Amino acid sequence: MHRLLLFFLVFLFLAGCAGRSAGIYRVPVSKDEALRAVREKSLSLCEYSGKVRISYTAEGDEQRFSGLLKKNCRGDLELKVLGLFGAVVAEVTLKNGKYRAIKGEEDITSDLAQIIGAREVRLMNSALTFPPPLPDPTYGYSTLGGLSVFQKGDLTLITDNSMNIATIIRPRTITKYVWEKSRPKSAAMNWGKQEIKLDFYGEWR
Repeated sequence: MHRLLLFFLVFLFLAGCAGRSAGIYRVPVSKDEALRAVREKSLSLCEYSGKVRISYTAEGDEQRFSGLLKKNCRGDLELKVLGLFGAVVAEVTLKNGKYRAIKGEEDITSDLAQIIGAREVRLMNSALTFPPPLPDPTYGYSTLGGLSVFQKGDLTLITDNSMNIATIIRPRTITKYVWEKSRPKSAAMNWGKQEIKLDFYGEWR
């Protein structure tokens, strides 16, 4: 049953990747070759600075906004939410694990939570950790539709056609990445009927 569900999820992922064939990597013929290829493609990126576009969907209702995002290697995050003409309308921070939203001198944490709250910010932060989980020899290995699939316990990792880790499936969340020139172009995390997606226009280091 679990394997059938995995194949279904991979099928949906493949459907979402239709038309993205740039930089196609030859499908590895062995597990060792696949492990080596994934590690060669994976970079350690822990800092980001620049513009982002964020969409948050819950129960079919989608909200979109732009912002300026800074993230450091300690896991601290600062997001400036932009309004009309690029004006900063709010600032969201996650520092030492504590979430806060301010507008000017006013604490609007509870008000802003209706759009993006502490849970969403923490999920967003967890999706911005690179490299993502990487497989090792203890993982099971298979190929499906030209992609490499690694599985261990309740964790499943699926590559794109360039051997980047593109999908991470856990019991309650699915995280998807689109890569461009070895850098994340977008990241999306889905849990239940909710999803938060970020498109990146800044610089990764």
